[in-house]
Amino acid sequence: MAIVGIERLIYGVEDLQESARFFRDFGLLKLIEGPGGVELGLVNGARVVLLPLGHPTLPRNSGIIGPGVQEVIWGVDSQASLEELRLRLEPVVEVVWDGEVLRFVAPFGVPMGLRVWTPKPIVCAPDPANAPGRVERLNRPRRWRLGAAPRLIAHVVFTVPGGCITVPNAPANLTASVASDWSTGDATPLTVIIVILKQLLAWNITALLYQLC
Repeated sequence: MAIVGIERLIYGVEDLQESARFFRDFGLLKLIEGPGGVELGLVNGARVVLLPLGHPTLPRNSGIIGPGVQEVIWGVDSQASLEELRLRLEPVVEVVWDGEVLRFVAPFGVPMGLRVWTPKPIVCAPDPANAPGRVERLNRPRRWRLGAAPRLIAHVVFTVPGGCITVPNAPANLTASVASDWSTGDATPLTVIIVILKQLLAWNITALLYQLC
């Protein structure tokens, strides 16, 4: 069973055209653009979807207020993995299957989804870099890049008000670990601790714990 990464981030925005321009300037490729929304892509096939705030397809039972990411869709490596995750989620949250995505709202109010997805392979060709005592590029000019080409969405972070959030049926070792980090000072104030799909969703559900000063 494997979560292979973020397949899609769905934004609710106040100014659709300005938001699309920002992401295009950042290097994302425009895939679809229309009056109702814009879809942009990254090198590994992940997508960023921009929709106006209030769009009927945005989650309605969300705890998110204002513009920003309204839903996170995670890629899963196989249909069998998706089914296993569904069985683990159903005792904790309401799960809805729309024919493509298994959707749910995490206990901290963030809408999420799971779908089978295979990321495209990423091929990198970094330029040789010189450093003190180490010459990797001699008598060759560096290659100047004219623009960025984001390859993947590495992570997404939410701040959730209200202090530490209790996740039903969370493994006891997770609670102990977080409590230990906090008591020893390893967790700093105003730090968002995200336990993403490895500890909780692999066994039960995604957790996000927000520590206040």
